Formats: sequence, structure tokens, C-alpha cells
Amino acid sequence: MAFRRQIIRATLQNAKRNSFAQLARAGGRCFSTASPSLSAATADAPPQLPPFDHRPKPYKGPSAEEVLQKRKTYLGPSLFYYYQKPLNIVEGKMQYLFDENGKRYLDAFAGIVTVSAGHCHPEILKDIVEQSELLQHATIIYLHHAIADFAEGLAEKMPGNLKVVYFVNSGSEANELAMMMARLYTGNLEMISLRNGYHGGSSNTIGLTALNTWKYPIPQGEIHHVMNPDPYP
Repeated sequence: MAFRRQIIRATLQNAKRNSFAQLARAGGRCFSTASPSLSAATADAPPQLPPFDHRPKPYKGPSAEEVLQKRKTYLGPSLFYYYQKPLNIVEGKMQYLFDENGKRYLDAFAGIVTVSAGHCHPEILKDIVEQSELLQHATIIYLHHAIADFAEGLAEKMPGNLKVVYFVNSGSEANELAMMMARLYTGNLEMISLRNGYHGGSSNTIGLTALNTWKYPIPQGEIHHVMNPDPYP
């Protein structure tokens, strides 16, 4: 199987090289759906970043070295970080992040896809402040329209009869709920999970997860890991 994939990759690479060679012999001509004026303008003036004039506030907190030492001392190693010298992020504004020295970074990571609206978006901040001035937190044993309105908005976007919402705090919790519902509904405990898949790190979803980075020597019964389908016939 692996040998077959190597042959396919080599064939595709040779095809690409041959195509480029033919294009070069033809004088490098190519076709584009863009208008000539647009293509010329793009060549003369490369794309520019949108205007941004925010200046971060002077940082007076602990240094990156101090924060890193505290993490190593007081936090578990499962909360890992990237890079040998991780960034000390102290401020965010829209699509940018700033470190302790005021250096700006374009945040293409989006907080592991949890800050897709940008950092400190003015409209979101406005709504947060307005709500905090009225009510910060209320248990669900009382009524409040926000959770019902949000559930209604989500249900309207779902197909068919998927109209009931159950809110959870993370993907692991969502998969825990899905496992429990499937087992209760079918009466079957066994589950099948594809290899190299991540489904969470909780006590149950870690059984579905098939990555050794997230596995521990704890027996996980009723879970069967199977190979991924081969996309190359």
C-alpha cells in the first residue's frame, strides 16, 4: 500500500514537471480568467495589509521567562506550549496579537479556531459590557431569554427535525454526550473509531482517540480502532 502511494506521488510529480517544461518551451504562456487591467494592476501593486493603527499599551507584567517558570512549576505538563521559547502574548486587537515587547503578530491560528471573530472586536466588546452591567451570570434553573434565543437561532440553521440544542463547554464534552446518547438509544456499548483520529481527552473520549500523544495506559473497553480507508484504488 505504501509502495503504491509512492508510485502515485512520483507519477504526479513527473506529470507536473513535464507540464512545466512544456509551458516553458511554449514561451511561458498561460491563461487567466482575470481581466488584463486587474492582472496588470496586481503585478504593479502587490496586495497590501489593511490599515491598522492600534498601539498596544505598555506592558508591566512578568516576563516570558517568569511566566514559563511558573507554568513549569504550577501547571501540569499536559498543558504544553509550542516552540522552545514560546511567545508571551499580552494583548490582542482584531487579527493581531502583541508580545511583551510590543511586537505585532498576525494571528493565523485564531486561538485554535476559537477566536474566529478576531481579538477584542469592538461590537463584541460592546455587547459584553452591556450585558455585564445587567447580569453577569444566572443559573439555568431560572429563566433568561439569551440561552433560549441562541438555541432557537442554532435550530433554525439545522436540517430536518434536528431542533433541540444541548449546550456543552468543549468538543470532548460534545463527544461524551454523543457516545452516551448512541449507547442509550441502540443498547449497544461497542464503538468503532478510525486510527489517527482525535476525539477528546476525557475519560471516555480518550478511548475513541487513536493518537499515542493523547493515550494513557488505561484500559478502554468496547472501543475498536480500524484502519482508515485507502483513497488510492
